Amino acid sequence: MTDEGLDVAVEDKPLPRFVGSDAPVLMLVDDDAPLRRSLQRAMERRGFQVYAGESLKEGLNIAHSVKPAYAVIDLRLEDGSGIDLVARIRELHPAIRIVVLTGYGNIATAVAAIKAGAVDYLAKPADADDVIAALLATGSGLPPPPANPMSADRVRWEHIQRVFEQCNRNVSETAAAAQHASPHAAAHPQQAGTQGIRDHARIPVACQKRRAGLREGARTWPVKCSTKGHRMIAGADSKSAAPAEPTAKKLLLVDDNAPLRRNLVRSLERFGFVVATAASVREAYEVASEFLPELAVVDLNLEDGHGMELVESLQELRPGLRVVVMTGYDSIASSIVATKAGAVGYLAKPVKPEELVAVLDGSAEPAVDDSPMSADRVRWEHIQRVFEQCNRNVSETARRLNMHRRTLQRILSKRAPRP
Repeated sequence: MTDEGLDVAVEDKPLPRFVGSDAPVLMLVDDDAPLRRSLQRAMERRGFQVYAGESLKEGLNIAHSVKPAYAVIDLRLEDGSGIDLVARIRELHPAIRIVVLTGYGNIATAVAAIKAGAVDYLAKPADADDVIAALLATGSGLPPPPANPMSADRVRWEHIQRVFEQCNRNVSETAAAAQHASPHAAAHPQQAGTQGIRDHARIPVACQKRRAGLREGARTWPVKCSTKGHRMIAGADSKSAAPAEPTAKKLLLVDDNAPLRRNLVRSLERFGFVVATAASVREAYEVASEFLPELAVVDLNLEDGHGMELVESLQELRPGLRVVVMTGYDSIASSIVATKAGAVGYLAKPVKPEELVAVLDGSAEPAVDDSPMSADRVRWEHIQRVFEQCNRNVSETARRLNMHRRTLQRILSKRAPRP
């Protein structure tokens, strides 16, 4: 027969069933045979009935033949995308809990997977306990942190070894695939230092003075609003503001970086938006209650709080509000939390205006990267996930990762390494 959702031929033959067992049914679809077999054995030891396949076609066959309560799906399959399989399985079994597992992760596909119906998105290597915690987690956030998570250096080492085996133990090919600086790093991963991560550009003195003024209570959004269709801009005089289109959508921009905020306002105006701005969480609440935006762009790290607080709060204030999160500290873990909180998009700085507009209007497509994440990016993602699981508590995260607190603070203060 043919699956109507994905137009893929499905074998019409029954699968072996576990007679007389009340164990939960889990379907596992991954084209990495060693990992699939290892994870299948581990999940069976933990009490699951596991039906395993290696392709989109076999995954659909399992979904049509049994009624799984859980699923673990690889992102990249030989005959299709794991995200398409997630969406189709969700249609067949609305109550199923799905975790996407991949070694080729990026933020765009993580957001797409959550929107398609997955409850979590894990970067390989991930052990069975991490997978079970993600499958059984309740609420809209991430599962609780594991009692003894792998250290960040161990995760990095495991990733290098996995790519090394996939490249048939070819050091040069592994170095290219894992994006190392030299073959020596792949041959001796324990000696390879953490790749340099770009620091934030130093804030100019003038910008520091402006921020000091904001902290003292200066407002950047005009209290008096023109009723003649003028754009409302941070610090702008309504008399000199250019008139907006009558049908222009009202957008709230929340970012504590004043130069970036001004540049983005000018760019968004050219696309026809009416823009109001805020530089902090407190100010965002004040402006939103008066401005009543239809769209919002929120920075993740603000001076007086975390932008994630605004995502849900703004939607409660304005039901149907479309929120896009942007940050210079991008990670898969925070993109999952933001998407579950209701954000329609998650972008890493620097953000191109046309890219932001495409996400706001829903026309952006996720970019699929065919190369594995770099070892340093895998290490970074692991640290960020445990950090989010610990409710962004630095001391607790450092304790669980067996890392010095100051070391962790230095890592968290830097931008993400290249994917």
